[in-house]
Amino acid sequence: LHSFPTRRSSDLQMSNYSPLVTGASAGYTGSTVANVYLQAEYLVAQVGEEAAQLVNIFPKVWVENLSGDGTMAAHFRFLDALSAAGAVTEGAQLTVVAWSPEGVVVTAGLDGLAIQVSKTFAGIAPDSLDRIANQIATALGRSIDTSLAALFPSLTAGTCGTSTAALTLSNVMLAEANLDKYYAPQAGRNGIVHGQQFYDLKIDMKAANPGISKVTADAQGNEQIVIGGVTLQRNNLVTTMTSGVDYCGAVFTQEALGCAIAKVPTVEILPIPGYDAYSVDGSTAFGTGVIRPRFGAILRSGIAA
Repeated sequence: LHSFPTRRSSDLQMSNYSPLVTGASAGYTGSTVANVYLQAEYLVAQVGEEAAQLVNIFPKVWVENLSGDGTMAAHFRFLDALSAAGAVTEGAQLTVVAWSPEGVVVTAGLDGLAIQVSKTFAGIAPDSLDRIANQIATALGRSIDTSLAALFPSLTAGTCGTSTAALTLSNVMLAEANLDKYYAPQAGRNGIVHGQQFYDLKIDMKAANPGISKVTADAQGNEQIVIGGVTLQRNNLVTTMTSGVDYCGAVFTQEALGCAIAKVPTVEILPIPGYDAYSVDGSTAFGTGVIRPRFGAILRSGIAA
């Protein structure tokens, strides 16, 4: 098995604040259908309510659901492209070619936080628990995207762009050409860039006025840029290759990155026995890793460009 970078989530955290508490996920970092919503379940007096937080990296990667598998480790297995071995004379034996299935193991871990709110405060501000739960659901969703974005610098189909210039159409087209070189599937090519990179692309499109690119919107009305066969969206959780110097977005296919999900993001609001308070608990269990690094290319640009 290859030893590509993988990340697992952290241990559960607790935050105490009175009368109202806010907090953030421990911050680590797939469904293959675009714009999948992570579901957060509220358990309030036996009545279930749902909240959703849209994330846009998680739905674009290879996902293995570990629910019911009895393990926290997901095996992502694949077979590299095969090539026919020359011409074969009629009636002769076909040439035996070497092949080797490959794979990467990604281990899931717990990520989450807990917040305590007094019942008195919940009584005078009835919507406070729901608001806190919604913020926790948002933090859990972002933790998965953050972990996936942190893997972009490990993609190996080339670095397109520099730390001293703005992102351009040419950079994205080069990234797509690099994926072609490694026989990455043409269908389902996605790009994730920082908001500044997204802006720079629109400025470059305006100046170049090319016919190969356009600004559109997805089914939820979120703005996106289509360049050739790549659909790009912005996500400010995008990391850097050099802190304070650049942004590190990426163009990739589904098999480039993987996410093992052992527990979907869940939020529970429960009374604390013996205390005049509620505990709002949010948790998920996941792990992320680079699966096929040549199926992704880095989009690099300068912060001050």
